[in-house]
Amino acid sequence: MSLPDCSLNVKFRSLAVRSDDATVTAQAALEITTLVSAHVNLIAKDLLTTYEAERDAWRQRRSASRSARISDILGDLPVDIGAAEAALGYRLSQYHLGVIVWAERGEGADDELSHLEEAVTALATPLGIRGHPLFEPRDEHTGWAWLPLGGQNNVDHAKFAAITASWDLPVSVAVGAPQKGVAGFVRTHSQANQARAVAQVARVPTPRIFSIADLGAVALMCSDLSAGRAWVADVLGPLAASDPATEDLRTTLREFLRTGGSYAAAATALHMHKNSVVYRIHKIEDQLGRNVRDGRLELENALELCYWLGGAVLAADPYGT
Repeated sequence: MSLPDCSLNVKFRSLAVRSDDATVTAQAALEITTLVSAHVNLIAKDLLTTYEAERDAWRQRRSASRSARISDILGDLPVDIGAAEAALGYRLSQYHLGVIVWAERGEGADDELSHLEEAVTALATPLGIRGHPLFEPRDEHTGWAWLPLGGQNNVDHAKFAAITASWDLPVSVAVGAPQKGVAGFVRTHSQANQARAVAQVARVPTPRIFSIADLGAVALMCSDLSAGRAWVADVLGPLAASDPATEDLRTTLREFLRTGGSYAAAATALHMHKNSVVYRIHKIEDQLGRNVRDGRLELENALELCYWLGGAVLAADPYGT
């Protein structure tokens, strides 16, 4: 195949005809090569810029489409399941685990979003999930995610705690419960939101995971902190005080009730001598004026509020004296 007249080969042959001075010919050839290379580079840069712009525009359209589908589902709007699954790249008929991840403000937006996606992947890996989680950035600091559980209707939350305890990501995590289908997609996300509400009140250092399975009634009761604080004071009386000594008593009572009222089991869990637990429980009963096994459900709920929300539901003087 012959090269067109504008090719470099033709130009170089033309130089040889026009001059037999090797130095002049070499210099001219160098200048021609430099000019052509610069032109080619300019064209390549223009092509790359155009490609990147088109790619970014496609990603934005795809992201907008995904966001719109998710908003429609969460907003309980009529949804074409097949079209939604195609747009999301995610199956809606399976069990889902709703997750909300967020970073403390202060890092760069790109770094924070990267941390959020890393956190979702880290949570999904130990569950043996087949398929990619659905991740939706909400802003520079927050992401929503759904882990595809297939036919699996339960998860081992202890694995989550082990993961978040060992990673160095500046990220907090709120987790719902496994729920199935489109309604479950919405429900598990709502539960993750409830768990996050507790996390935002608790203000504990990151990384930390808040699971709706651990929070129970706390997630419902933290919506009105003034009422919660008053109720805690009514139930716990002097045990609602915000000081280290009283906190030790609450911790002992909480573990005592969690272990079924066993002095020995509570002592093991708290790394204390059994007699120390017995002494503390008797002291607590003296302060409450009743047996801790009476009204146990109220005590347990009040203690859980104190454990998760701390100072938000405690008072320096619960009686205001």
